[in-house]
Amino acid sequence: MTTRSRLRALAVGLAATLPLPVGTAAAVADPATTVSVSGSGRGLLPGDRFPMWAGDPITLGLDARATPRPGNPRNATGRWQAVHTRPDGTLHAAFGGTVDTLTAAGSVAVLNGVVTWKDNPDNPDLPMIGTPVALSVADRPDGDRVGFVWGFAGEPVAPGQAHVPFFALDESTLTVRTPVPGPHGGAPGSRAGLPERHVAGTLELGDRTITVNAQAPAGAPPSAATGTITVNGGAATTFAATVTELDASGPAVIATATVTTGSDPSLIGRRISVSVYDGGPRDWAGVVLPGREVLPYQGILPWRPAIRSDLTVLD
Repeated sequence: MTTRSRLRALAVGLAATLPLPVGTAAAVADPATTVSVSGSGRGLLPGDRFPMWAGDPITLGLDARATPRPGNPRNATGRWQAVHTRPDGTLHAAFGGTVDTLTAAGSVAVLNGVVTWKDNPDNPDLPMIGTPVALSVADRPDGDRVGFVWGFAGEPVAPGQAHVPFFALDESTLTVRTPVPGPHGGAPGSRAGLPERHVAGTLELGDRTITVNAQAPAGAPPSAATGTITVNGGAATTFAATVTELDASGPAVIATATVTTGSDPSLIGRRISVSVYDGGPRDWAGVVLPGREVLPYQGILPWRPAIRSDLTVLD
């Protein structure tokens, strides 16, 4: 399919799903055994996060599915595409590709993929083909949100991880379908690109207890965050970490930190990522422990329900 055909498919309307390549039969998803993300959405880039492209329209389309194993994002298939235009409608860049990992629980999903095609008139020599991407989706009744990490822009990508869904869409048909219980609802949060962000509370997850207290001022990048994370999983895995990045969107938060003290000296200096979701009556968390790859303000899906929690998120 040509780039022109892909752009035409997105322009048909936000209710349309991604077109299948010629000769490809549509797979029938069993809702009892499959998680999926499909649809498309459009919004305007916020100037505080993207000053060079403030107000530019972005349209994102997704059609992906995988087996419902929240802790194992493998065995995913599907496609994605993004179109970035100027306010006058001229094309800045269009690109898309395949999906190779997907986790979904409740109304939230995290996907990884690879760029397989591009149409980039503003920067035609930028090497994009073959670079990784990460996408997050929050299918919310008060308005869908997405997050994205583009490897071709110099941002590293870790398998099974992504940013919080920070980009509020003005129009969207994006739908997360999964039999796996997980995050949903919660406070709507700000539609600003970089609002004041604050997360505080303790979550008991059964095998460990996590306490988070972190904040970042309005308008400041995630790297301006301060705060602490402590993890108590018994004598062998108790440690404290200093928060270095924090990002939030509505009830979803990702904090990344560096271990400073702990019962195991080998953990000092290593990184941890904590993803939390303030779901009101039930809170959720996901943790990337020291020893695994941890990237700034990226994390896994917050799919583990807290047994007890007093988590509060301000966005």
